[in-house]
Formats: sequence, C-alpha cells, structure tokens
Amino acid sequence: MSKGFVYRVFQAFAVAALFTIAATMNAIAAGYVAQAGKIYDATGQEIQIRGVSHFGFNAPILQPQYLWAMGWKEQIAQIKSLGFNAIRVPFVPDTLYNKTPVNQLSYIDAKLNPELIGKTPLDVLDLWMAEADRQGMYILLDFHSVSMVRQYPTWFLSNPADFNLIYNKQAYTKENWTRDLAFVAQRYAHLTHFFGIDIYNEPNGTVRWSTGDSSVTNPIYFWKPAAELASKAVLAANPNLLIFVQGINGNYDGIENSSIPTNWGENFQPQAYQPLNIPNDKLVLTPHTYGPDVFKKSSFSASTFPANLAADWNTLFGQFFQKHPVVFGEWGGKYGQGTGGQQDTAWQNAFVDYLLSKGIRNSFYWCYTPNSGDTGGILDDSLNVRQDKMALLKKLWGSPTPVVPQPVSVTLPPTSVGSKAIFDDAMTSLWALSGWSSTATVQSQFVKSGISAVKVDATTWGGISFDSRDANWKWVDQPANLYTHLSFDVSAGPVVGAAMSTLMASLDLGWGLSAKISNYVTSFAPGAWYHVEIPLSLMNPKGVPFRKIIIQNSSTTNLTFYIDKVELVNRNTSPTSTATPATTSGGTQLQSCTSIMPLGDSITLGVNGGYRNNLYTGLQQNNCGISYVGTQSDPYARVADKDHEGHPGFTIDNIAGSVNAWTASTQPSIILLMAGTNDTAWWTAENADQIGARHNALVDRLRTARPNAWIFVASIPPQASAIIQPNNIDRAVLTQQLNAVIRKNVDARAASGERVRFVDVNSVLTTADLYDGIHPTEAAHAKVAQKFLEGIRVVLGSPSTTPTVTSPTSTTPVYKQQGIMSFSPSSGPVGTVVTLNGSGFTGSNLAWVGNAHNATVNVISDTQAQVTIPAGTTTGAIGIFNPAYVAFTASSFTVTGSTTAYQQQGIMNFSPSSGPVGTVVTLNGSGFSGSNLAWVGAAKNAAVRVISDTQVQLTIPAGATTGAIGIFNPTYVAFTATSFTVQ
Repeated sequence: MSKGFVYRVFQAFAVAALFTIAATMNAIAAGYVAQAGKIYDATGQEIQIRGVSHFGFNAPILQPQYLWAMGWKEQIAQIKSLGFNAIRVPFVPDTLYNKTPVNQLSYIDAKLNPELIGKTPLDVLDLWMAEADRQGMYILLDFHSVSMVRQYPTWFLSNPADFNLIYNKQAYTKENWTRDLAFVAQRYAHLTHFFGIDIYNEPNGTVRWSTGDSSVTNPIYFWKPAAELASKAVLAANPNLLIFVQGINGNYDGIENSSIPTNWGENFQPQAYQPLNIPNDKLVLTPHTYGPDVFKKSSFSASTFPANLAADWNTLFGQFFQKHPVVFGEWGGKYGQGTGGQQDTAWQNAFVDYLLSKGIRNSFYWCYTPNSGDTGGILDDSLNVRQDKMALLKKLWGSPTPVVPQPVSVTLPPTSVGSKAIFDDAMTSLWALSGWSSTATVQSQFVKSGISAVKVDATTWGGISFDSRDANWKWVDQPANLYTHLSFDVSAGPVVGAAMSTLMASLDLGWGLSAKISNYVTSFAPGAWYHVEIPLSLMNPKGVPFRKIIIQNSSTTNLTFYIDKVELVNRNTSPTSTATPATTSGGTQLQSCTSIMPLGDSITLGVNGGYRNNLYTGLQQNNCGISYVGTQSDPYARVADKDHEGHPGFTIDNIAGSVNAWTASTQPSIILLMAGTNDTAWWTAENADQIGARHNALVDRLRTARPNAWIFVASIPPQASAIIQPNNIDRAVLTQQLNAVIRKNVDARAASGERVRFVDVNSVLTTADLYDGIHPTEAAHAKVAQKFLEGIRVVLGSPSTTPTVTSPTSTTPVYKQQGIMSFSPSSGPVGTVVTLNGSGFTGSNLAWVGNAHNATVNVISDTQAQVTIPAGTTTGAIGIFNPAYVAFTASSFTVTGSTTAYQQQGIMNFSPSSGPVGTVVTLNGSGFSGSNLAWVGAAKNAAVRVISDTQVQLTIPAGATTGAIGIFNPTYVAFTATSFTVQ
C-alpha cells in the first residue's frame, strides 16, 4: 500500500479459468511453473489469474471479514460466481499461533458459520483453504505483516517497544519468518489449487534492494537476499509452489530513476541490474500500484494525466513482463466514490488499458469486502456487487479470440459419413496401438462393452496413442474436417488412481491443444465406465490433418486406466444418439432454433458452458438448426457456439437494466430466462411476491423488446438452507415461494396467448445437485438442458404444429400444483392443527412450517388439508409438498410458547456406502439428537432412528437414487460429503 496507509480488505471469486496450450513441456519444474511471462500448471496448461484479495486473517479478527453478516462458504461461492478464479489470502504470525477462538475475537453469525464456532484462527484457515480448493479456486497465501495491527515495513521485528504488535510479544527474526513460510507451504501442500506464496507484503521505509545506497548499509534491510532466503525455505518445503516477490519503494543507489513516485511494493527497477537469484521457472513479480484514492502522486497532477503514467509503469515493472510473469498483487480504489473522485476512475481505466496493451491479464484486485477505508470493495456497504468494477475487470480478463478453422485441400466426403471406428474389441485395420512409459494391453477382464478393452499401466508422463498407419506401416493423415468429435469410454478400473484427474487427450499436431478428461468426467468411481466426447475443435482449432490420437497420464504419479470403443464421429451428420442426457424424442423435425439467447446470472454462464452444452447437442439431434446469441463469449463451453448472456452476480434488476441493449444488438428469436437466484440467495428485505413482481416486469420488458420471440421462463434451482437477513427467511423456502409466483405469472401469460412458457428446472434438481449450496454441478446442468429441450420441443414441434402447452405422457402419478387460499388458525403452540383451504392437495405428503421441515399432512380432500405444527417450529410460512410441487402460504404462522433448541448436525462418516433399497445405513458424527427425517438422493422421506447424539441410522427408502444423504432436525440439516450408491 502507499505511504498514507489504511488497512485494506481482501477476498476472491471464481469460475476456474484455464487456457490450454501444448501439453508437452520437457524438463519442467515440479508443480506450477513460470515461463516467458506466463504461469502454467503441472500439465502444461496456462492459467489466467482472475484474482481478488480477501482481507481478515491478517487483521485483529484473524478470520475473513463480514462473517457477522455472511457465511464463509457463501463468500467463496459468490466470489467464484462473479468470474474470479483465484483468491489472495493475507495472514500474519498471529493467524498461526493465536489460540483464542475466533468467535471471541469478533462477532460471528453462528447460524451462517456454525463450523467456525470455538475454532482457533489456524483451524479456520485450514477449513477456508480446503473449501476454496474444493470449489476450484486458486489460492495465493500472502505473508502480510509481522503485525496484525498495521503494515510493518520489514519482515522482522527487533525493537522491544514494538514487541506488543505480534503474538508472543518477543522479537520476530528472519528465521522465524522463513520458518512460518515453510510451515504454511508444507501444511497445505495437499491442496491442488494452492499455487504460490507472496513472501512479504509491501517492504518499505529503510528497505533497500541490496547494496549501493550509502544511507542504508546494514544488510538486515536488504530485500534481495531476504527474498532469496525465503524462496529456498518455501521450495524446500513444497517444490510445487511459485514464489511471488513484491518490489520496494525506492533504491536511491544512483542507478535507478528515483524521481518516479512509487507505491509500496511497486518498484522493480533493481531487478534489471541486480536480478533475484530465484529459479526463473518459480519466480513471479507481483507489484502493487494504486491511484489517487490511496496515495496522491505528483504524476497525477500533470497536465498529461493519465497518458503520462505508462512511461512510469514501464520503468517500474513493465519492462519485465516478457521474461517473468508480472501478476499485480494489489490494485484498485473506490472508482469514482472516494477522495480521488473521477480522477481515480480515470486512473483505473488507464491502468487496464495499459495492461491490455502489454497482453497482461493476470492480477488480484483489492478487495472483496467493503471495509477497506481507501478502496472499498467489490461489494458495496450494502453488500451489493459493484457492477461498474466488475465490468472493468471483465474488460481486463477478456476472452480468447476464437480461432476460425482454416480450409484444407481435402475432397469432402458424402454427408452420410458418421464415424470411424478406431478400437472396438480390437484395433481397426490401418490403426495401431503404441505406448511410451507404459504397458498397453488388449484384455478381456474389465470391459465397457463387447469382449475387450485397452488396459494402460502408465508411469509418470506416460501414455498410449492410437496410430494411423497403412498396410506398409507408414503414417497416414486423417483429414480432420470429416469429423466433429473424438468419442471413447474411460474407466479407472477397480482402483481409482490419484492421477485420473490429470488424464488428457490430444492429437499429434506438433502445436496442438490438449483436453483434460476430468473436464468431462468430474469424478471417477471404482469399477465405473464413463462416456466422453471431446469436440475436435478444442484440440485442433485449425482443422489440420493428424496421425495420432493420444491419451496421456500428465502426472508425476503412476496410473492405471482403461479405454474402450474409441471412435471419430461426425455429430453434424450422424443421428446416432449419444449418452448425453438431452436426448431425442422420436426424431421430430423442429422448426429453426437459430438466435437463442441464454439469459440470466452465473447459472446461465454455468460450469464449462453449463446447460448450453447439452441443449446444443440435443437440438442438433432433433435436426433443429441451432445458434446461440449474446454479447458474452464463454471460452470454456464444450460446444462450438460460445455466445450467451449469463452475467455472474446479476439480479433481476441488473438484467432488466440491460436487456434492451442486449436484445437490440443480437435480435434473439428465442429467449431462455433463468433469473432470481441472486435476489434470494443473499441479503434481501423482499418477500416472494415482491421479487416475483420485478421478475414479471422483466418478462414484460423482454416482450416489448422482442414481441415475436418465444420466451421460456425457468424456475430457479433449489438452494441449501440458510437464514437470509433482514427478514429472517430461509432461502430454501424463499426459492420455492418465488418459483410458485413465477409459475403462476407465466401460466397466466400462456393462457392469454402470449409466447411465454414455463420450464420447471427446479423439479429435476435437489440440493445434492449443487456444488456450493447454490450453483448446479456440471452434471446437474444436463438435467436443466433436458427441461429446456422438452419445453422447446412442445412449442416448436414442426412448422405445422399449433403451439400449445401439453403434458408429456408418463407412467408415474400425475400431481397438481397446489394452491393455498387461506389457513386457520394463524397462530398457536407446537401441536396446533392448522387447516389449509385451496386446491390440488391430493397426494401431498410433507409440510414445512418456518424452519421445521418435518410436519405431517392429513389430506381431507383435494381442496382441504391439515398440518400439525411440529416440535422445533419457528414463526414462518407453511409449505405443503407433493412429489412434484410445493405451495407456500402468503403469510406466516406465528408460533407461541417456547420451542426446543436443536444443534447443527455434523456427519463424519457413514457405512455401508452402497446397497439396495432397504439397506440400513449408520451415520457417525455429532448433534443427531432430535433428528427426524432424511433424504437419500431424490427420496425425501427416509425414516431416522437416533441411537445417540453421535450416531444415527436410516433405512434406504423406495425411490432413493444415488446421491448425498441429508439428515434433518426441525432447525438444521447436514449432508454427507460423498454419495450413497443405490444398487
């Protein structure tokens, strides 16, 4: 930070952003690698750092900021949803050694953060690091200061008057510093996404780079040898990491240009003539730079501002960007709302333009939460997302320029070409199997289909290739434009090797791109086979001929895996159904599906393209010419068409404010709208009717903008239970209430003849389909795609089909949407019988009352039902469920008298992990007293037997599907970390 120091705050977001490059890197260093100004992971894939800082572990609270108003897991999830993929986490010695429970250091909302109560700061850091890693966020630890009170200029503390600033009130030596750096490097070495350590934040004051300044001659203040010492300690403890080194604020040695005003950590001029003795493949330069909101430099007053800044930036750090990665560890400001006013806006805009001119897109923005005095945060004081800051960051992040396939001089085949078999029980003629650093055998003990499969025992960086050769064993080129996909089945076999996550497929193009198989198979189970189809456009964007199909163990760990039924397929001409969930239905010819706009928030953006992938394939298989439109392009989508209008963090109002411009520029004929999650998942003072009214107004705006377009309005996915302030409502309940309002509004529009239809996405998802309690997994997006496909098929069936709303035939019971007109009494103690009047109650079998999710239902008739208020009920809406729908009362039932206090459950393990319906499963953990309901996959009616507070049993009920087990008491719910497999 600058000389006018105010402690700034720090956190990060994300959707993981990986650009692929040639996978082969000879003699690379372990783990993460710096090379020619870029950062790569161990597989050779370039990483673009879309980072944000998250403040708190370095401050007196020794925990992430704003836990008094937010959940710690939700913070990470929100960061990810906004498009960040990396988080810089500052810490101090107190973080590691202070034994005071964090809830005694600062108020924490225990309902939102139950896991943290009673934990030490190091315990909390352990949990935070593991969760960020689980959510796929890259993590940079930052040794921020020797003091949790202020930014100390040096990495040691030897003044007795200052000993009260650190945890043990003793001197803190450079040996203590390197010890603690090595400690965290080793402690979190098991986390895949922990990629570096920023060894000390903003060295300043008497600190000099090295010798040369006659006014500072004591080597204790020399930053270069200190950084080199720290790097050795870190790499000895964890050789996978990168070393992030900050600059200083002045060297005054007669060589560097000392007339340029600098921020703390900004000046790297001495690196040009006294370079750091740190391995180049591990060194990252991480300057800090700020505008007038933080420190008023003389250069900001020049008549040529901000054009004059680029020359200074070139001198201070820009000269190194082609040799070393230059990743900005901090930059930011209040962007027009601080002391610098519009000058700070001009500074930030100019800085982004400068970075783009250099091709630099890696940085950590300061910061996430709003309590940084001079910069503010990505969130404002009301915890709303600063969309202007996010727009600036998205400009910096950009999107890779799509590569247009170049024509090749090959005679095109007839359009009937569908596939070429490579291996199916045996190698196809003119193809051969070969391997390197591996043993590849065609065996019959473990196969997907037929009689044989290829078994590969690969050592490190080993693999196999399917070679295209003629009868004389000479290479034969395969014309790439005949096919659209590489198709194969893959399995880990009986034992899942740790390196399965790094398995990659590629073609032998010399420069070609590799595709991680883990992007298509999110996790491997023992003995299970998975079907994978990788678009050739990802591996061969120029469409050139190739001779090999390569499947490689890109890991330092030996690996056994199995491959079966390898094909090159043409999905543009082949009607063959694949294993994608968005399936065909009778080959019906659909009308044109061009100009489809996927519109919404981060769920529309999705994971690696989200539902857009499977919907694209499904519509292609229905012979419906499809194209997506939108102002956004998603480089990680698995289909060729990457356009969309999914905006992470956007609320209904954010979308409504821009749809006129978006629709005017893209002219959609079909709009897929899914919005409202960000209006219900976080802070809100509105009820479902109020949110639904804004949602309905958004539909009006879309109809006005595109009166002839078909609008498919989706319900929003379920959300994990959490209490939302200030109206103290469970967001899981609010989600269902909003979906009921959306359905009612859309059905009314359809009945009046409008081209608006309801798509019930919520009906096919459960909380087990969410990777963070809010966002669907990549696998869950396939279910979403199927619902959109069904809706589009009903409306666009054929040119002669009259658009009507029909119900698909089914062998399962048909349930109606309930409607609650009134209920009485409106208050009473536990045990009160409440009568609900309305419609559609036949088949209802469960009710919620406030936070109690276990109320019994007595259906009197289709128009009347009774609910008994259960123990543990809190004042709140009554919800009544059947297996397909739910309806909630418009007002609350008020609970009178005292209620039972229940604990948050914790599940440590369970056994067995698989079995048929009727299997008795034992769960071990804590807080089970009072538990009275369980979910197993899609079944929400499992009986519970409480053995003790630390053990409970449940019987797998009819209708259960493979998925997480959730156990409920009237107040809380906990889910297993892994799935129970229903046999």
